[in-house]
Amino acid sequence: MEINQEISLETELPFQSVQDFTMNWEINEHAWLELNGILRQDHWDKVCGRDYVGTEIAVFLADSIEQSTGGALFRGIIRDVKLLWGHGVGMARIAASSASIKLDEEEQRLCRSFQNPSLSYADAAKLIAETGGGKLICTVEKKEIERPFICYRETIWEFLKRLASCQGAFLVPDIKTGRPNLWYGMRSGKQIDVDLAGDSAWVHIHKRYGNGGKSRAVKTIGLERRASYSLGDWAVSQGETFVIHAAEAKMDRGDITFSYQMSPQRDLVKKPYYNEAFTGLSLWCTVKETKNEAVRVAFDIDNEEGEWFFPWRPETGNALYAMPETGARAAVCFANHNEGSGFAVRCSGQPPENQEPKDKSIVIPADGKIELFTGRLNFRKKDEIMELNDSSGIDFRGGRMGIEAVGKVKLQAAQISLDAVTEIKATTE
Repeated sequence: MEINQEISLETELPFQSVQDFTMNWEINEHAWLELNGILRQDHWDKVCGRDYVGTEIAVFLADSIEQSTGGALFRGIIRDVKLLWGHGVGMARIAASSASIKLDEEEQRLCRSFQNPSLSYADAAKLIAETGGGKLICTVEKKEIERPFICYRETIWEFLKRLASCQGAFLVPDIKTGRPNLWYGMRSGKQIDVDLAGDSAWVHIHKRYGNGGKSRAVKTIGLERRASYSLGDWAVSQGETFVIHAAEAKMDRGDITFSYQMSPQRDLVKKPYYNEAFTGLSLWCTVKETKNEAVRVAFDIDNEEGEWFFPWRPETGNALYAMPETGARAAVCFANHNEGSGFAVRCSGQPPENQEPKDKSIVIPADGKIELFTGRLNFRKKDEIMELNDSSGIDFRGGRMGIEAVGKVKLQAAQISLDAVTEIKATTE
């Protein structure tokens, strides 16, 4: 439907007219649209009986507003609908988001590891985006990750933002196609013909402190225009290039205006941030290869193998040091938020039920196990057990036990008891 000569609207909701709307688009955030309008009265009953959440909505600009591109001002997905009836008039309030919201759903929290240090940030980002049906356009330099990155219970959007921040970059959601497409880095825009000094609504200058406590001035220019521009479009002022990184469109009583924030590209660089859940976390895995004092593993969360070798740090330390064999079970522990800080420990079959934090077990080939519990140490071989207990001393239990020596065997105690069901036999040679 036509809102006026400049704007038109496409949605499954039967609007008769649109009163106002606001659209916001900025880096590292999902774009959003809020719209209020009057519904066709003869469709009110049908509207009340239908769920419009998840349907598409699009706002178009006529060529008279934007001669260079025209087309969609916003394409997205309706996230919330409020219906109101009063004085014989039905109204709808709509909240919509860019399709990038599909990559940020709670039910899409993923666990996936990237363990090849030669993989680039952009390639890792493309792989994770594709799992949610998204596509990525990379506009920053391809740089190797150089260490493991693990998406652990994060949405695709959250992981992509974190991955980008480690390169100083950010995400730009697409609002033109209605699909979960993104720019990894600033969108490549066009130069716009504006006088930033003469047309500015405001200028914000503040200090930014970098390494070593040095500061520099950071300038943001606010611009209001009748023309529609996109994130990534740029202009030159006093020899410096300013890039649009935030845009807002408002329509009130049929009149539409646009507000923009512009900054130099260098001032848009993001600081790295991390998934704090990794501090103290342990992830179970299977050892695929050992080399020197490190292991290459496949994590249970995705069973993906990589080329990264985690240092082997057994909990027994040098007192009982042995490299695990291929196929052994282990856990990779993370000392801090950096996934590259992981180290492998705790070689065992499966974590025992109701395991106490201080309990440890080490599995050795052919059904052997060493168990370290509070107050006792067990050496197991199938059903045979030798137990060193703080309270009872040393016990031997099992279906078959033997003591063999080339020389003498001496048993000495205040009292020695030998019990047998059928026979006690002593022989000499």
